[in-house]
Amino acid sequence: HDEMWIIVLIYMVGVFLILTASLNHEYFGGYVGLFFIILGVLGGLVLYALYSIQRSHDLITDIEFQNALFSSAVKKNYDFTIFLSKDGSICYADPGFKRLFPDVSLSNDHALEDFMASCRFDLHTKERMLDAILSNQHEYFLINLPQADGVEIPFHISLDTLSRPVGYFIVKGRKFIEDRNADNDFAESGFNESLHDILNTHFIPLLDQMPTGLYVATSDGHMRYMNKMLMHWLGFESGDNIANNFSFYDLIFHQNGKQASYEDLVPFNMPMMFRCKNGHLIKINISQTVDTDSKGNVRAVMGMVTKIG
Repeated sequence: HDEMWIIVLIYMVGVFLILTASLNHEYFGGYVGLFFIILGVLGGLVLYALYSIQRSHDLITDIEFQNALFSSAVKKNYDFTIFLSKDGSICYADPGFKRLFPDVSLSNDHALEDFMASCRFDLHTKERMLDAILSNQHEYFLINLPQADGVEIPFHISLDTLSRPVGYFIVKGRKFIEDRNADNDFAESGFNESLHDILNTHFIPLLDQMPTGLYVATSDGHMRYMNKMLMHWLGFESGDNIANNFSFYDLIFHQNGKQASYEDLVPFNMPMMFRCKNGHLIKINISQTVDTDSKGNVRAVMGMVTKIG
């Protein structure tokens, strides 16, 4: 409110100066002098308006970055987070990023190129990341990140578009967890008794022999199980811990390339696309069922997958 009244006051002063000069134009060199006075006052008002707009835009951008940062902070298991501009500059990097990538200078105009070089992205992976930035799409990458001691650690890196501010992305990375554990206790994840029985270790060997794919995801989109056939189609190995590394939204896309969302946690039977471990998309048909509680809230989804073509 204070800012608004300051702007109103400045504009009132400007109008007063113009009126005063108009009524006393003979003191300012006639109409020629009056013209330059009016031009100067209007120019000053326009410049101040542009300054106020830019300052407000910067303030809103800072607030939106803070909101995105706080939103990201509540998501666990990420080793680093950065905010990336569409021009390739890194606007923010958390301490985890600075620890893992000490050679990437945030003030460098080529920060994105330095980041991809530090990750040892091959040409295909670089093209995928740049295409995702240009087209404002979600993307993820599996890389082997070299450490200072020479050991390479598998990392899962995701790229997501920020809805606001426009033209910015959030890049998050976490260690790619291996040693897939089929003995997880699914009872605490909101599954009802029947789904818990299906995912009991006594049934998993049978499900892994099915000629069709099968997945189970929780209400928040986390993939809790994939059978061996689906993992084979997607190029995953038996040691890849799907439950800790991927979500429903990472892997499933509509035929038009649109990423799956919370709205897709519903029963459906239609062609979709699954993203493979190497980033390629394959056409599949999903017949998905939903488990709900007594109030109709989604607790889990289970999909039967058949390959197309």
